[in-house]
Amino acid sequence: DELWSEWVVTFVAHAKRGCRLSESNSSQIDCFIMTAVRDVELRSVRELPVDWQKNLALDSQTLFDFATLSDGQNKIRLGSGAPKKTGLVSAALYCQRILQELRPRMLIMVGFCAGVPKYTNVGDLIISERCWEWQSGKYFGEEEAFQCEPYQIDASDGALSASLSLSEEHSVLLSIYSEWQSKKPDVAPKVLIAPSVSGSSVIASQSVFERATSQHRKTAGLDMEIYSVYAACAASVEPKPEFIAIKAVTDNGSQDKGDDYQSYGAFLSAKYGLELIKRFFSMEN
Repeated sequence: DELWSEWVVTFVAHAKRGCRLSESNSSQIDCFIMTAVRDVELRSVRELPVDWQKNLALDSQTLFDFATLSDGQNKIRLGSGAPKKTGLVSAALYCQRILQELRPRMLIMVGFCAGVPKYTNVGDLIISERCWEWQSGKYFGEEEAFQCEPYQIDASDGALSASLSLSEEHSVLLSIYSEWQSKKPDVAPKVLIAPSVSGSSVIASQSVFERATSQHRKTAGLDMEIYSVYAACAASVEPKPEFIAIKAVTDNGSQDKGDDYQSYGAFLSAKYGLELIKRFFSMEN
């Protein structure tokens, strides 16, 4: 009947499209810069010294920006964007859609996060060498004891190598720090390459923050999206993108957390992220 015919036509169209995607290895862009939120974080990316074409649509739910970065002899095609909502699920779905349609050779996430005071100060940058979901596990007993069951995902080797190379040039971060003329920490920032954890809830409790970050003795940061972005990249079809996250510490997850340094943190991570993109593609050539 007519309904059955329409279903068959739709199914065949999707099947053909899937075959084209799986057979094509061509990238539509070289690097995609992803943030968790559209206001503070994406605004800082849009203020980078490139000419963005804004709010291009992959579909009704997926918007992105496009620009070309000229760096010496390299012309790097950039994309940027953020999901409409925060959290693990929204970030994973958005990232998956970008990877499927634009096939970036590299994806980096920038923005801000909470930092573990033992290792970080407000304003420091954390490059997440590996990440996991701290809420993965089992609650049991009347006292609701929790046994964690983390599945860690590492950043990709190429992106991590470029990060290590750039982190050794302290003048890069100090130059970005000096550019910011509004409120910022008195102490100049440092770069840490360390583990981080992600969860689906905003944390403004010291006890919960300590529970989340104590699953690995070297955990430096906590956010709500990095793990899902790493999972989407790691599970994507070949050729898989290089991927890594760079986030600035703007609070320590306590009840006193505020947004005083969010604009500064978003600026710092976006600018440093751009430097990392340049470093990665210069090492490639």
